[in-house]
Amino acid sequence: MINLFSIGRISKPHGIRGEVNVIPFDENLDIFKNLECVFLSKSDTSEDDLTPVNITSIKFKNNRVVMGIEGCSTCNEAELFRNKFIRIKREDIPIQDGDYFIADIKECTVYDENGVFLGRVSEVIKTKNNDVYWIKKTNLNDELLIPVLKSIVVDIDIDEKKIIIKEVKSWTL
Repeated sequence: MINLFSIGRISKPHGIRGEVNVIPFDENLDIFKNLECVFLSKSDTSEDDLTPVNITSIKFKNNRVVMGIEGCSTCNEAELFRNKFIRIKREDIPIQDGDYFIADIKECTVYDENGVFLGRVSEVIKTKNNDVYWIKKTNLNDELLIPVLKSIVVDIDIDEKKIIIKEVKSWTL
């Protein structure tokens, strides 16, 4: 299970006071509002080079985030953070009942209501109306796209890493 999530990437210094511009990875910027400590990393997946830093300020400007970092007070110091990923702990991300992390969904196997194995979630495709799970079967290399609708997805059990859907031929969209 992934314990650190990337929420943005530092693009460049902002001004002369050591602040940095952040390109957020989600359109909802609320996750940045109460940040006190984050981890900076060269990679958005590896946990080998994590550097914890304290956040001194957060400002929002045109769908971007301007962030102040403790100990960073000049443009030259801020330049050292260019292209670093901003990562936070799983428990620092507010999530509602019935919502799941995409990383957790991508670890799940999919079965229909009759217990027939359909494959493993390869990708989660975000569309305007609903997400779509891209399933790659382990046998025959078949693929299946599953619209994430209440009428199709019966159960998602992240602890068991298992998703149950209605039998494909019974779908009515």
